[in-house]
Amino acid sequence: TNSLWNLMIVLAIATLAALGGGLRWRKVSAITLSAVLFPLCLTAAIFVYGQQQHLLLYGPLLTAILAAVYLGVGYQLNQGRMRIDEEGNTFLTGVSQSLARLGQLLTGGVVLLAVLSIMQGSPPYPTVMSLGLISVLWVWIAWDCGKEPFAFASVVGLFSTVVYASVGLLQINLTDNSVAAFSVIACSFLLYSLNLLVSRTDNPNAAVFLRPTYYAALALPIALIAAIPFDQPTVAAFALLAAGSFYATVTHQSQIRWPLYVAAVLINFAVYLWMPEASDLTGLYQLYVIPAAVTVLIFVQLHRKDLKPQVLNALRLAASGCILAVSTSEVFFTKEPSIVQFVAVLMLSLAGITIGVSLRIKPFIYVGIAFLIVNVIGQLGLQFHREDGVMRAIILIGVGLAVLGIMIFFNVHRERILRQYRRFSVENTWE
Repeated sequence: TNSLWNLMIVLAIATLAALGGGLRWRKVSAITLSAVLFPLCLTAAIFVYGQQQHLLLYGPLLTAILAAVYLGVGYQLNQGRMRIDEEGNTFLTGVSQSLARLGQLLTGGVVLLAVLSIMQGSPPYPTVMSLGLISVLWVWIAWDCGKEPFAFASVVGLFSTVVYASVGLLQINLTDNSVAAFSVIACSFLLYSLNLLVSRTDNPNAAVFLRPTYYAALALPIALIAAIPFDQPTVAAFALLAAGSFYATVTHQSQIRWPLYVAAVLINFAVYLWMPEASDLTGLYQLYVIPAAVTVLIFVQLHRKDLKPQVLNALRLAASGCILAVSTSEVFFTKEPSIVQFVAVLMLSLAGITIGVSLRIKPFIYVGIAFLIVNVIGQLGLQFHREDGVMRAIILIGVGLAVLGIMIFFNVHRERILRQYRRFSVENTWE
């Protein structure tokens, strides 16, 4: 105890002497030394008065407050240096820079002390306060000094503060929690909105937050892996759809393609979470194939200029063929195929032909016609002995008459239809 008392007295005298000498002879190094000795003097005083058990508990908060004091004093000195002579200006500039560096170093010390406090299982409220304070200080440092690493640190610090406060103070379980999952998505939208706001402002100090908010918004949905309750498929699917819509929004705003791929994966994942119930309800197993195949067709269409014609046509044939092949197999190889399955494969074939004609894509037309012929001939030759053969025959006749009627109508009124289409394309009164 005596040695600690003597150490405290020595540190206090050294701190005051360095401060007095620095102010008297305008020595920046002496002021810096006093600022370094002052935290050591406080630590020794805590041990002398028997409060060392509270050092780990309140150490992060006290260090954060000290860092805020150093940064505040340095900022005020920097603002007031222009009101005195040139010699004092140089002195105050050096002191303000020195205190700013020490304050920045102390914010790093707060992180280490906070981690130790969390590992020791100390009460969380002082740690939460210290993390929140240094996060605000990092925002201030990034804004005032234009240092991007502090902007990144502020975003991480604020997120860590919210998470630790939720778990430590509010006792909220953030894993498998639907509220936490949607909160993550809301924070992603909020950060991206802030990024758009920063990109449109003319203040040069705000530019330092441009990249941190952008990367944080894109990376934050990773937390959904822990937050989404996958034991609740409906909630999980909605959360994944919301995350997919976020990445689709980013793609639309920034014209960058890779978030679109992430959005497609998330949306497909959400759809497949619903797929077992949809398949049991409709009895259509091609529902398992359609989302993935349609996704492939969409990306092939987006990259059609980057692919060779042979590869492009092969991918289109494979994807559309998979959809119709699975649908056809259900009709022919299921013991008791339903009318729904039969109508679905016919509608998919006709849809493929229609899309092929409208987009002028031959593979869609070839595949659609091929499977339409196979299904029609198969039904005529093999399926009429079933109980619902009459209904199937009526459907086939209706499909044939519809196709024939469309072809006749188009040929008779071709010029009028083309003229109406040109007028529709030119006029801007349609929504």
